[in-house]
Amino acid sequence: SILVNSFALIKNASNNPIAKFTDLVTKEKNTVKLFLNDQHIQAEDVKAFSQSMKQLKTLNILSLSNNNIGNDGAKELVPVITELKSLTEFYICLNNIGSEGAKALTPAIKELKSLTSFDISLNCIGTHGAKSLASAIKELKSLTVQASITLDAKV
Repeated sequence: SILVNSFALIKNASNNPIAKFTDLVTKEKNTVKLFLNDQHIQAEDVKAFSQSMKQLKTLNILSLSNNNIGNDGAKELVPVITELKSLTEFYICLNNIGSEGAKALTPAIKELKSLTSFDISLNCIGTHGAKSLASAIKELKSLTVQASITLDAKV
């Protein structure tokens, strides 16, 4: 058999990347890199694959950039990423995540002691979301963070 250490899903009219992902995870639990960029993933999709993703105990890199998970999807990711203790890189840029989603992610980010790279740029996390995340990342000494902050109207 072939051991797949990383895979990416391509969404097109003829396949369902979430179903494909769930099937692959059950077979390839030693995956170390998972790129689900540009898959039009929404909050309900995150909820659908979250149980499967928890099985990826060796996952080092998780990239969900340029999707549409929003605040609800960010909340659905919290129990998933807290289980992924070997995660070193986490990319969720350009996902319509706001302050509420950033605040929800804060405790999970704080628990990821091996995290070295975190990209939440091109989301509108605002001042409050940024302050919340800052409280978590200040303890992670080797972490590089990429973020763009749109200031809230009222601080």
